[in-house]
Amino acid sequence: MKKKTALFLIAALLALPFNLSSAFCYDGDDEIIIEEGSSHSGTENEHHRTVIPIQAFYSSVLSSVNVYFFDNLGDVTVEIENTYTAEYHSYLVDSSLGGDSFIISGNPGHYTITFTLADGTEYIGEWEI
Repeated sequence: MKKKTALFLIAALLALPFNLSSAFCYDGDDEIIIEEGSSHSGTENEHHRTVIPIQAFYSSVLSSVNVYFFDNLGDVTVEIENTYTAEYHSYLVDSSLGGDSFIISGNPGHYTITFTLADGTEYIGEWEI
C-alpha cells in the first residue's frame, strides 16, 4: 500500500510541471486584444503607454471567454456583448482570484468585452466569431 502511494505521489509530482505549463498554453484559443478605454481619473495622456493588467482569450471549443487579471483591481464589472445578435452578459468579478471563465453562445457576430473598474477606468476588447 505504501509503495503504491509513493509511486502515485512521484507520478503526480512529475506531472505537475506539465500541468502548470499547459495551464498557461493557449493553443486553440484566440487572444482578445484589450485596450484602455475611457478613464475618469483625468490623467489621460495620448503619449503614455499603459500596461494592460488583463488578458483575455476566446475558446471556440468551449464557447467561453477566459479572463486573467495580473493585478488585484478589486471588483471588476465584465460585460460581453454580441452586437449582431444583442446577446449580452454582465458579471461582477473579484480580480484578486486571478481570473474567471464566461460561457457565451458562440453565435457568429462582432463581440465586445468591457472591463469597468470601481474608479471608472475601462478596458475594452473586440473579436469576431
